[in-house]
This record gives sequence, C-alpha cells and structure tokens, in this order.
Amino acid sequence: MPRRYPAEFRHKVLDLLKAGRSVAELVRDLEISDQTIYNWRRQELIDTGQMPGVSSAEQAELVAARRRIAELETELAVHRRAAELLKEVVPPKDRYAVVKQMAAEGLPVEVCCRVLEVSASGYYAWRNRPPSPRAPRHAWLTEQIRAVHLASRGTVLAGLGVWRDPFTGVYRVPDESTFRRILAGVDADALDDTVGRWVIASRSQADTARRAYSVDGKTLRGSGPAGAQVHLLAVLDQHTGTVLGQVDVDGKTNEVTRFQPLLAPLDLTGVVVTADALHTQHEHARWLAEIKHAGYLFTVERNQPRLYRQLKALPWPKIPIQDETSSRGHGRYDTRRLQAVHLHRGPRPALPARRASPTDPPPPAEPGHRPLVHHHGLRDHQPDRHRRQPRRPGRLAAWALGYRNPAPHEGGVAAFRWACRSRRSASAISDLL
Repeated sequence: MPRRYPAEFRHKVLDLLKAGRSVAELVRDLEISDQTIYNWRRQELIDTGQMPGVSSAEQAELVAARRRIAELETELAVHRRAAELLKEVVPPKDRYAVVKQMAAEGLPVEVCCRVLEVSASGYYAWRNRPPSPRAPRHAWLTEQIRAVHLASRGTVLAGLGVWRDPFTGVYRVPDESTFRRILAGVDADALDDTVGRWVIASRSQADTARRAYSVDGKTLRGSGPAGAQVHLLAVLDQHTGTVLGQVDVDGKTNEVTRFQPLLAPLDLTGVVVTADALHTQHEHARWLAEIKHAGYLFTVERNQPRLYRQLKALPWPKIPIQDETSSRGHGRYDTRRLQAVHLHRGPRPALPARRASPTDPPPPAEPGHRPLVHHHGLRDHQPDRHRRQPRRPGRLAAWALGYRNPAPHEGGVAAFRWACRSRRSASAISDLL
C-alpha cells in the first residue's frame, strides 16, 4: 500500500522544486521516490489549469461519492432483507398502513409498494375502502379503556397487584413475558366456562324476541404451523354478537363430536340454533328438539344425499320468495333467497314397510276423509326415473297427505301444493325430514 503524505508536506516539496532544488536532491534528502515527486508536480499543473485532467477537488468529490454509494448499497441490502422478513410475519393489509405512513412523508407510493412487495392497486383499493362496522367499535372501546384507566388513577393496577415504584409512586405495568407465562398456566376450559357464564348472566333480559345462536368453527391464524393450528368451535348470540362458549377441536376429533359438549351447558329452551352443513346430522336435530327443547336451522348439502335429493325435488319455482339479498365478497357474488314451506300440524303417519304397488287396493278411508294415495307422489317432478325405482321424495307427499285434513286432491304433488297454500299450515318442512 503506498505511503500517504499530508498536504502540507506536499506543498513544501513543490516549493523546494520551484526554488531550484533538483528531484535527485529531494529524493536523497527526504527519502521519497522520484515518481511521487513527479506526480505531485503534474497534479499541481492540473490544479492550476496548465494541464488537462481531474483536479484534486474533483478527486475528493469522487472519493466521497464512492464512499456514499457503498453506504447506500449496504442500507439497501439491509432494507431488502428486512422487507423479506417483514413479508413472512406481516400480512399485506398491515403493510398497507406502512405504505400510507411513508406516502404521507412524501415518499412515492409505487416505490414503497415495490420495496414492501405489495400491489399498488391493492393499496389504493385498501385506502379508498370505507371502514368496517367493527372499526368504530374498536376505537370506541379503546377510548373507554383509556378513560377508565385515567379515571381510576392507578386503582385498577393496584387491585391487580401490580408492583409500584416506592420512589416515584408509578405502577409498573408487567412485561409481555409475564402475561404470556400467566396465561400459559391458566386452564383454558375453566376460563372459557367462567367467562361464558359471566357473559350470559350479564345479558339484558328485557328483550322478548326469539333468541338465535350460531355455531361455527374457525382455525386461529398464527396459533401454530400449518396443520397444527388451534381450531375452535364456538357458539355466538346473533342478537348481541357475544360468544357464549367455545371448545377446542383437536386433531383426534372433529366439529361433529364437539357440537353437543359445546351447547350442553346452555339453556336452549325456545332458542333457534343455526349451523352449517357439517352439523346437519340426525343426532344433532334429535338432541336439540327432544333434550334441549330448541329449534334448529341447518344447511342441507350433498353430505346428506338422501335429504338433499328430497329437498331438490320440491317445486321451488312455485313457492313464493319471502326475501332476497345479494352480497359480493371473497371473489364471488352471492344471492340468497328465502322460501318457506308450511304444512298442517298433526301426527306423522306411519310409513309402509314396503313400496306400495299400483295393483294394491287403496287403504280404507275414514269417515269424512278422502283416501290416502301416495305411492306415486312427486312423480311429475322426476319424469326420467323408472316406474319401479324407489321414489324417496314421495315420502314428503305422503307425510303432507297424512295430516288428516280434508283436501280436494288425491295426487301427492297436488296435495303438497295445497298444503303449501293452506293458511292453517304452520310446521316447517324441516319438521318432516
């Protein structure tokens, strides 16, 4: 590495050359190389404008620029690595808030989105989206918590046994690790049961409307690696929006087996329980109606093929629509129509043990009633099926005709349509299934 000399020494050597000293004498007396002296003299001629070239001031600027470029490249590498780590733990919606803050500081949105690896169009859609109904409630709750804390003047922390500094008198809030250690040692089931009972006891009893509870399961995001996340089955009061209870669904079971343990502690008398198609089970319906004295509203899909075919065969185009709503979300457009089918209340008729044949004599008619004919019920809705194949949807027509109400119809489909128009019908079609 060449030896560096201070600027004052360089100027003294050049002054000696101008005074008449030779290069050989300066090399012998000062013990420096002759090439160094020639370079200093050449650089002086460039600085004074006597020769073309890069001046000393320009060289200093280039050195400073190279040093700054190296620093910027290091910072850029750090930011890129930080963005990669941020992308793994922070979802895009949370990164939009960071882009908004940087854009308010004057940074270009496109560059910020590219560095944080989010879509610029997605950011603009997020920024222009109206706040959700939950956001004002969260803001209001935050203000209430802050007001309670300020009004208590530390009494809440004192009641919780928080340590107080003896010199300043300030209560020291426990560290995050303290909360994590305490919560890890709490019995989650006992805590959930206690909180659920407190929520139920704190509800207002002035509302006389029919209560409706929703049962649904969700996987907790961030509760573990993929395949080992916590899955909870919860019951929610649709009127108040409060969670009344929840149970853990581990990997050894499923939501179906945890349905009754979830609802067993609750008083469901007169309550309507709604659930998705996974819980459309005979055991659930029987348990709710006979043991808990509750109603139910279940979704029927292809996991119950027999019931699905029965409902699919009903004359839905002829049933009036009570309500219709539309919504858009999750990449799809949904239209929901409400159609209700009512039947006359009465005892359910006993179904025959075998399929009736056209050659069988009709059953004896009771006085004042038309004979019951149902062995070809709902045939006109299934023209492609063979005559001798079992027609299970006909059981609906048989039940509809079996409510022992005089009707001027003999066919199963006609009787079913009459039952739908009858004002005295009050039993939902789900009661027949």
